[in-house]
Amino acid sequence: MNQNNVWVDEYSYKPHAQFNKTHSEVKFFNFRTFRSGDGNYYVWGEREYKLSELISVDLVQSHWSGKMIAHVFLSFGFSNGEYVSISIETRRRKK
Repeated sequence: MNQNNVWVDEYSYKPHAQFNKTHSEVKFFNFRTFRSGDGNYYVWGEREYKLSELISVDLVQSHWSGKMIAHVFLSFGFSNGEYVSISIETRRRKK
């Protein structure tokens, strides 16, 4: 974590991907998942997917506060039933 910035919890870690061209795989680092229970919290980890198992790609728009504000992301579906959604978000600092 950058020492000069204290990020809102869901943006604490910056994700990135690494491609293995030999095995047609992609590995995501600092992969964020959301868990709920007694409280809401985020979990970071690593995920690896075989590109040969990719079966769908969807472009999704989520609108709120009218048509002027939207969140756009890509959702990748794999043959094992898992989905990965990727978006560009503003990385907010704690106040």
